[in-house]
Amino acid sequence: MRVGLLTSGATYFSMAVFCLAKLGVLPGGGDKEGASWTDKAVEIIGAGPVIVAFGVAFTIIASAHFWKAYKRKYADHFEAPEKAMPLVHVVSIIGLTARGTVLGLLAYLMWRRFLIADSPSAIIIL
Repeated sequence: MRVGLLTSGATYFSMAVFCLAKLGVLPGGGDKEGASWTDKAVEIIGAGPVIVAFGVAFTIIASAHFWKAYKRKYADHFEAPEKAMPLVHVVSIIGLTARGTVLGLLAYLMWRRFLIADSPSAIIIL
């Protein structure tokens, strides 16, 4: 459980840094001076496998969030008074669905990028 939470935190932190760099808030968004770990992975194994790996990961994680919301699995990990549970259910289902939606959109973008990878006008987003 803790490893999963640590991994989740690291993933969200990485995505936040990436987005802030692309927005110009942090350095490194527009230049290619230093190769990122994704650039190095693409050089070693190619863009297709890297994009597929991200697509698979985001698809699985998004599906898991939707499943947790649908089955109410979040309730297994904490105790709350019965009176508070209706609010807990609403907030948890909305939160898990929102996270699943964002991760699902990222999966869609990865799969879409993979499908247009052979196009000469495709822009590599990694």
